[in-house]
Amino acid sequence: MVHKSFNIIAQSIDIHGPDNYPNGCKFSPDGLCVLTSSNKDSKLRVYNTFASETDLMDVGENADDSTCTAALPSASPTAASSLPSIRPWKSELCADGGDAVRCYDWYPTMRSDEPASCCFVATARSQPIHLYDAYSGLIRATYRAYNSLDELESAMVVSFQPSGQHFAAAGFRTADQRTIHIFDTAIPGRQSNTFLLGKTRRSSDGQKGMVSALAYGAARSGQQNLLAVGAYAPGSIYVYDQRAGIHRSGTVLENGHCVAGLKYTGMGGCSKRRRFDPSYDAQTFMTNKRDHNEHEPDKKVDDCAASTSWLLPAKSNWFQTRAHGGVTQLQFGNNIQDYILYSSSRRSNSILAWDLRMLSDRQDLAPQPCISYGLASYATDNDTNQRLQFDINETGDTLYAAGRDKCVRIYDTKTGALREIIEGLEDAVNGVSFGLMPSNPQRTHLAVTTGSRRFPSEDDLDSEIVQALSSNAAAGCIRLYQL
Repeated sequence: MVHKSFNIIAQSIDIHGPDNYPNGCKFSPDGLCVLTSSNKDSKLRVYNTFASETDLMDVGENADDSTCTAALPSASPTAASSLPSIRPWKSELCADGGDAVRCYDWYPTMRSDEPASCCFVATARSQPIHLYDAYSGLIRATYRAYNSLDELESAMVVSFQPSGQHFAAAGFRTADQRTIHIFDTAIPGRQSNTFLLGKTRRSSDGQKGMVSALAYGAARSGQQNLLAVGAYAPGSIYVYDQRAGIHRSGTVLENGHCVAGLKYTGMGGCSKRRRFDPSYDAQTFMTNKRDHNEHEPDKKVDDCAASTSWLLPAKSNWFQTRAHGGVTQLQFGNNIQDYILYSSSRRSNSILAWDLRMLSDRQDLAPQPCISYGLASYATDNDTNQRLQFDINETGDTLYAAGRDKCVRIYDTKTGALREIIEGLEDAVNGVSFGLMPSNPQRTHLAVTTGSRRFPSEDDLDSEIVQALSSNAAAGCIRLYQL
């Protein structure tokens, strides 16, 4: 691992109050803005980045607050002294979320020089889904999801389709928790296409649990209709083809355990289950299988039968301990690695990578159900119920993982090696987002949000002590690094 000096460009100064911190962050598609939501005041904030050194100097000269200096993490004192001071960072837009903001997503084709495209969608507790204007903060449109009792439901997660024409909303807490609503962005109101993940809430068919994560495939590879859905309790990940009316096309996780292959019978029965052993290389297995079939054509070895040598039950505990909780985030790989699906789970210390080129329901590749390969895992400190983010750069070869231990880990996705660690942050890192400016590809940024909720111990149950602890709790912040 090589320690590298990271230039801290700016740090937010407008998030105040005890137990108030940003919940994750997300760069705009054009790389010029960062969107985040704060925990206690339920605000949606948009921060502008710095397209050039001139913009950075202008911010420093026009700042109302005094700038602060800080040594860079993992940098020598000599290198830190030669780097510029941290600029105070104020949001250009502050919109009211109405209640605790649960999820937000940028319009996929957003460009700052096209005001009509500058918008984002957000969902909050006890609120309908709103489409916000990124310039004025006003609500452009409202989308309402109703349950079978004609009651308004608030979604847990939202995600835009790559074209921006539709977005998916899911994670409803009542009887319709196994429902996905697909809204047309141009048609606000209650009109939506509704898809069920199972016949009823208690039926054995389909995906169980409340939906907690959504991710669409990349448009450039023709996978814009591919929707990955993660769920809480039991933790599971299903992959659906939206063109077929949310028809199940493969399963990666089920019931909190890593499943390499499933053979479905009827609506939801499972006749065979295999688990993944991380010590065995998937490419080596396929090579050995092909060589065996060439030398002994009369004794063909299929995927499920031959996999018994490396899918040992005794070795399945490795993945079970990393995927037992509910899924908190899903993301497809970028560039040529768009067939890889990355996932993270709560109270799990690993981010997992899955190969989606062979899914359990694909019968065209072999007479037996194919195997969904687990490719790699990336360690991080995520033993918490708080949602901690990860992100991938534009080429797909670098993964940035937030951690509860006040640091950001940077991995090489090709080798799995840990490249660098950003240390020295004041609180748990709950969000990371990689930003690339298409107009200036040489200028890349990393936004990092810190903050976590503080709970008093049993010895501090006195009201005065609890009030003192709450008043002394530091607010979280968002930092901008130049890579």
